[in-house]
Amino acid sequence: MQTLKHSINSSIANSFSKNGFQLFQDVIDTSDRVALEDDYASIVRKYTNDRYETVDEAILALSKSDKSNLYEIYKETSQLISFIKVGISLFERTLGSEGYASLSGNGILIAPPNDGRLAYTWHQEGAFDHKPGTIHFQFPLFRAADLENGTMSALVGSHKLDIQSYQETRCSNDALINRIPKNIDELTNQFEEHHFLMRLNDAYVFNNNLLHRSNLNKSPYPRYSGVIRINRNG
Repeated sequence: MQTLKHSINSSIANSFSKNGFQLFQDVIDTSDRVALEDDYASIVRKYTNDRYETVDEAILALSKSDKSNLYEIYKETSQLISFIKVGISLFERTLGSEGYASLSGNGILIAPPNDGRLAYTWHQEGAFDHKPGTIHFQFPLFRAADLENGTMSALVGSHKLDIQSYQETRCSNDALINRIPKNIDELTNQFEEHHFLMRLNDAYVFNNNLLHRSNLNKSPYPRYSGVIRINRNG
């Protein structure tokens, strides 16, 4: 059973157990977030040879003309010391160290405007072979995550389900592979949808079995989502 740090308010721990997710407000230090954003901007500049004034302009250009480099940026970002620092801080402030072993699968996901290629539809993280008991964090970078820019959403209480039988789909050769539960229409009728609205420095923690998805970014700017996964011991 995935639980939150024992010192966390019991009502928050109970909410996580009931819903499969929990919002933590102002849980990331501004200085740590800005350091991560600056490091990310440096990596983006390297892949675009400083041709663009802002990270947004560079990412928009890559998403149209050089998609392979977006994945290279994602891989390089996961190794940043500034990313690991944010992860450890989140870990200590929400879960504590007992029962958990290591950070894994860190990265910054990008959602360009009106582009569904890099968005996951309904799925469970457990369907992608994460270890049982893995717990997941998501937090916004550069700007808040809201309805307009397609913040992720989840089906409340769906973490109590087992991993569902799924079908793999892909909208194009350069799109993400989705593993959608075969009975997703039934499940979306059964569970209420909740959107993960976050200001900068907020973070959501969620269960490995929780059904969730990315949503289409309808804003003019990319959405940047920091993702951190933490594995259990044993």
